[in-house]
Amino acid sequence: MNPQDVNAAPPSVTPSATGKKARRSLWGGGLVALVLLGLVGAAAWHLVRRAHDDQGRDRGPGGRPNVIVTVGQATVRKAELPVIIDALGTVIPATTVTLRPQVSGLLTQVLFTEGQMVSKGQLLARIDPRPFEQTLLQARGNRLRDEAQLEHARVMLERYRTLLAQDAIARQDVDAQAALVKQLEGTVLTDRAQEDMAQLNLDYTRITAPVAGRIGLRMVDAGNLVTSGARGAWGLREMLRALRPSPGWRPSMCSSRCRRTAWAISAPRRVIRLRWW
Repeated sequence: MNPQDVNAAPPSVTPSATGKKARRSLWGGGLVALVLLGLVGAAAWHLVRRAHDDQGRDRGPGGRPNVIVTVGQATVRKAELPVIIDALGTVIPATTVTLRPQVSGLLTQVLFTEGQMVSKGQLLARIDPRPFEQTLLQARGNRLRDEAQLEHARVMLERYRTLLAQDAIARQDVDAQAALVKQLEGTVLTDRAQEDMAQLNLDYTRITAPVAGRIGLRMVDAGNLVTSGARGAWGLREMLRALRPSPGWRPSMCSSRCRRTAWAISAPRRVIRLRWW
């Protein structure tokens, strides 16, 4: 072997061959990237299309979603539906009554509590009736006495008229007896009026509610001496019926059989609950 051949340098690679390899590698990588992007886009399109198809199957006519509705069977009947309105308004009682004793006497019983709902005619308090019972008995006795005298005078008048017809007595005696009868009739009428007045005073010892409503403050306790016409004894308010609701309420919102109740009593302006049915 020739030593010159061993020491000979290997053949060199030309620049043109190196550039061709680089371009081939670049084109290959780009092609692979495009293929991958295409696959990803196709998968995404397939998923979106599938979701859209599923939503379309779940919707009814007009694009509205289908909702599962439970259907039951019931008998149709006519009824009134309660409507509750929370509003800001002014509560005004239809009637305000101040109870005052009509007779003077000792207050023996108080049969109510403050704020209690009472009915019309309910007994609220009682004044000692014993003095008025005695006055009634006295007036009744006077009436019975005078009625007996009147009856005797009428009998005597009939006898005098009989004797006058027989010309046994003077006409003056008959006229005097007739005048006595009229006098006793007036006395009996006065006795009846006094008896009725005594009975009325006895009835006034029972203080009753003139209207149905809510009783107010109790200004007098049992055991006190009350006088006729004393001011500020008890206050009574009728059940709340006149209401001034908010401007948004209209009478047309209530039927002809509308009934109203309120849960506000004292404050002139507060939130109240109106129940209409």
